Amino acid sequence: MQTKNIQKFYTDNEDIIYRLSREYNIEISTILAILAVESRDDDGFNPDGSLIIRFEAHKFLKYAKNKQLVQNYFRFDAKKPWTKQVFRNANMDTFEKYHGNQMKEHTVFRYAKQLDEHAAFMSISMGLPQIMGFNHKKIGFNTAEEMYDTFYESTEAQIQGLFDFCGVAMKKYLREERYFEFARLYNGEGQAAKYAQWIVETKNSIEEWLNIPDEIETF
Repeated sequence: MQTKNIQKFYTDNEDIIYRLSREYNIEISTILAILAVESRDDDGFNPDGSLIIRFEAHKFLKYAKNKQLVQNYFRFDAKKPWTKQVFRNANMDTFEKYHGNQMKEHTVFRYAKQLDEHAAFMSISMGLPQIMGFNHKKIGFNTAEEMYDTFYESTEAQIQGLFDFCGVAMKKYLREERYFEFARLYNGEGQAAKYAQWIVETKNSIEEWLNIPDEIETF
């Protein structure tokens, strides 16, 4: 997210960002940096109003009841299943990549719902925080479908979801500005250093224009 977009994002979502800052005693600049680094768009929505998603074929295979049917339409790398994901919608069609194109992601998602609706919802990452559907219980939803519907309602719900997803340890690391430890839990061991650097750089950029006191009042 570019600096000018972060400023607009803060203006549009100031109430919830300020509330989370007070509730968890985390600096506003840190919250904005996390949201900027972890989000893939300004507010979690595509220009056409649809929710930003990423359909993970290997998770669909895991949760779908008919494994053979899924394997007929989806392929991915055996050793690194989150890579080289491709899809076809008919037996005679050529397998094609779909990641990186939201129109294709939603096309694949719609097709997957025809094969196994619940498994399809479990297999997408959603909105601004890109939390996977199978994590729905961790952030307080009964089903992945309920999580999708709630995230679809507002950016505020997505921001809340991100911080519901962050456990006690992650919030502690954010308070203490231990961004490597935070990223290690949120993004995984292999990406921790890179994400920690991005968080620091983004936070520094934000603090150049964000006129907020360093210390947060606590009551």
